[in-house]
Amino acid sequence: MIGTQHIAPSRGFQAPAAAKRWHWGDRAWFAAVGSAFTVAQLVLVRPGMGLGWDETVYVSQVSRYAPAAFFSAPRARGVSLLVAPVASWSSSTPLLRVYLALLSGLGLFLALRAWRGLLPVRVVALGGALFASLWVTLFYGPQAMPNLWVAIGGLAAVGYFLQAQADRSRGTPLWGLAASAALMALMRPTDAVWVSFPLLAALLAVRRWRHGRLLVALAGGLAAGAGE
Repeated sequence: MIGTQHIAPSRGFQAPAAAKRWHWGDRAWFAAVGSAFTVAQLVLVRPGMGLGWDETVYVSQVSRYAPAAFFSAPRARGVSLLVAPVASWSSSTPLLRVYLALLSGLGLFLALRAWRGLLPVRVVALGGALFASLWVTLFYGPQAMPNLWVAIGGLAAVGYFLQAQADRSRGTPLWGLAASAALMALMRPTDAVWVSFPLLAALLAVRRWRHGRLLVALAGGLAAGAGE
């Protein structure tokens, strides 16, 4: 019956029909990947490993146990804010490493969730597991460095970008994209620009992908993160 047909919202990107089912049980796949990532860091990267020079610069900005090291212009404050909940009251490096390992596992879980509905959950989980198995990923997970967090922000940003294109009636993907862009820029603004450039180019160059609110969310997130 024409009167009972469902009218789908205008879409610039069509998600695969087989990938649109999303159940609470599916989140267990992403939780398993994030948990395994944390455990692998704790096992393969020693929590007792001392801080490198760059880490010392970032941590010293919020530590009360040592004077703040010289903070050069190319650095951003994101890592210092990230470690502040531990470094502001404890000088324990192992504790900081464990905290960052847990936080990076949670970050990967949340970034994978940004892809829900775009691909089958097991495909996304496999991609996350492959990413988490890279040595460079494991090495930077428990470190007070911006590298991994730019990657996690980029992974989430692309997922939310495609979510917003698939259903332009939803506001959550827009906020997710803005937060992801802000995270990248807060950690390392120059990297955030390079990661975001393909998304900005797609918005401007592909007519059916042009989405004013999406452009505002991406640009606004970058500006918010890089403002400091």
